[in-house]
Amino acid sequence: MYEQSLVGDCLDLGGSFNYELLVCDQENNHSFIPYMARHPQFVNGGMLLSVIGLFFCIIGLYKRS
Repeated sequence: MYEQSLVGDCLDLGGSFNYELLVCDQENNHSFIPYMARHPQFVNGGMLLSVIGLFFCIIGLYKRS
């Protein structure tokens, strides 16, 4: 959310956000780079944790104490 706030503030000021350096650039135009392309380990790790959590929930529902 912090990064999205920086991007929003930069665009409100009429600049272009440099996603590689995380800075607002008033002179050059930068293309959008998706979060998945910049941080694949966080996205894939989060999906893996959610699938593991799903399996634990399913196991917990079928295995009552």
